[in-house]
Amino acid sequence: MLAVVLVLALAAGGAWFFLGSGGDDGAPPVAVDPDTPGGRLWDTDAADDAGQPSGTWFVDDTLVRATGTTLTAYGVADGAERWNLELEGAHLCVPTTATRDGVIVVGHGDSNCGQNITFVDLAAGETGWSRRLEPQQSPLSFRIAMTDTAYAVQTIGGWTVHRITDGEVISSGGAVYNVLNQDVNDTDFARGVELVQGAEICAVDGVAGGETLLRRRTCATVTDPAGPELTDPFSRLEEIDPDSGDTRWSLDLPEGRWLSKIVSKAPLVLLLRDDQFGGNQELAVVEDGGITRTVPLAAVAELDSSELAGFVEAHCRDGIVVYEPLDDCGGIVTNGHTLYVSANATMGTSQVRALDLATGEVLWSYEPEYVTRHLLIGTDDAGILAHQAGYRDEPGQVVRLTPDGRTADPLFRTDDLILPGMTYTAWTDGNLVLAAAESGEEFGLTAYGTEGTVAEPAQP
Repeated sequence: MLAVVLVLALAAGGAWFFLGSGGDDGAPPVAVDPDTPGGRLWDTDAADDAGQPSGTWFVDDTLVRATGTTLTAYGVADGAERWNLELEGAHLCVPTTATRDGVIVVGHGDSNCGQNITFVDLAAGETGWSRRLEPQQSPLSFRIAMTDTAYAVQTIGGWTVHRITDGEVISSGGAVYNVLNQDVNDTDFARGVELVQGAEICAVDGVAGGETLLRRRTCATVTDPAGPELTDPFSRLEEIDPDSGDTRWSLDLPEGRWLSKIVSKAPLVLLLRDDQFGGNQELAVVEDGGITRTVPLAAVAELDSSELAGFVEAHCRDGIVVYEPLDDCGGIVTNGHTLYVSANATMGTSQVRALDLATGEVLWSYEPEYVTRHLLIGTDDAGILAHQAGYRDEPGQVVRLTPDGRTADPLFRTDDLILPGMTYTAWTDGNLVLAAAESGEEFGLTAYGTEGTVAEPAQP
């Protein structure tokens, strides 16, 4: 069975008071109480990796990581390699989530990810069936998303839903619209469709999985089939029944709003923008296929416009343009109907802010002294888990903020870390496990906990 892991976050957030004032005696502020236990439990050698991971999944007592075209499983307790699986080709595309039983379906091949779509059992480190992309689909902009029973593939050419057990198609549809060109799609399928005045033509340009399947569609209306001429596009979000492929609900976003990212799936919270390829951001809460509330991100994160762009870039692994992943952002976590945002300003101040999703009200803001940068890890029954970067060369630490944001308890120390948006993090069995850049494009895998140790800082 797939291990139960708390909400994952990818980028900065969190806060706690620093001990020591750095006052008249000239001593620098101390980031971590020397009596705080713990540190590094184990790590892998970044030099042996193929670069930035494309995905991580917890299965039973292992963490499986995808780098290059290789899947490798490590023991969570000791970091020992359990198995290694090399997939054919030079390209690998993976889903964000796995099934509860530890299964993923991946795309891989020499030229593109559509050449082989393969079932992988992450518990055993073995492959199952393999098939090619459906004939009507272009392999460009290949993305894949999963639930426990089905997976969906999205490309520039179209969209298909398949059974996980054998890969057979449940439903499919070609894309008549091309979002990047804002014109009729240049594919054999689209050229074979007769355009009718007043008809909508659409593309699927984003997918997300988990408990259900979500897809982002960009559509336009035909005003002159002979031209052809189309209206300006608009953005739509749909929930798909994974067993039938039918649309459960469809939400046309308000005019002038575009779906950028999905920052929470339960509850469903979207990050919208006011320009198709950029612009200002706002959070939108969706219930039963309708938007119940929107809140400007600037009001939640309390950052100016220049810092908001950096906030989004730091919190998402891929860009905000179309045909990019929808559910690859962090630094925002939820617990019930409360959403927590971490914001790091250019001048070094750092906050954690809590937002009531029912009212749109900011419940509290936490901003301690001497904080440089933080990472929200997730939430549990006792509060909000966060990593706090050390001051200068001091070790960092993992803390738990109380739900009211008034206090935070140190749990264990870490190395001197400032975690970027490309970090994959998870909290499992009371330990922090992360894949983060150690130098350049080399990514190591490290676990921290109460039983670990922290190396002494180098002497000047």
